[in-house]
Amino acid sequence: MYIVDGRHVNLYITSLAAIALFSPLEAVQIESSLVASTSTIDTLNYILRDLCLDPTDDNIVYAVIYHGVARFTLSPPAGEIISGGPYEGNRDDNLNYSKYNNPCSCTVFGSVLAVAQKGGSDDAIRLVDVANDQVTTLIDVGGGAFKDGPFQAGSGSGGGIGNPDYLTAINSTHLVVCSNIAQIRLIDTISNTISTLVDSVKSVSLLLSLSLT
Repeated sequence: MYIVDGRHVNLYITSLAAIALFSPLEAVQIESSLVASTSTIDTLNYILRDLCLDPTDDNIVYAVIYHGVARFTLSPPAGEIISGGPYEGNRDDNLNYSKYNNPCSCTVFGSVLAVAQKGGSDDAIRLVDVANDQVTTLIDVGGGAFKDGPFQAGSGSGGGIGNPDYLTAINSTHLVVCSNIAQIRLIDTISNTISTLVDSVKSVSLLLSLSLT
């Protein structure tokens, strides 16, 4: 898994338990060893699932790990679990007491960190506000894991999210979520609605129609 830092044309590559930093323009690895790894965290054996750069600080990388969120500084190498871990759960609270069930992707979303959580009935997009020490749920399974429409987390009705594998922010108000059933969905936090942009059925129909013409 990797991300590209367009500000300095650096490439960050994460393996199961480490982050390496490369500079493609110089065609050399900037660091001969890992710039950050889970060995810098007191609780070992965490697996890095995804990572994203802090938009205001080149020295900070956020990562989703097994049942939690970590923050790494690249120089000097250091890391800490800032929310969740080591046990699964699904709880909104301050950073210390919040729990996550299988977080798998993250992206900077305005002033917060958006985290995709793939935990079955706990599928959700969580918002981690580091500055204000708070974790909230933006959207959960609602009235159906793949249902479009207005949503309200915790209501048990309306639009919902299911099997979120990857998410990215288009801007500070819109998120795109990809699921493992070949869906691409758009979350609009202005109108609090979710809509399906591409789904597996439409994709297959489109491919068939193109192949027959």
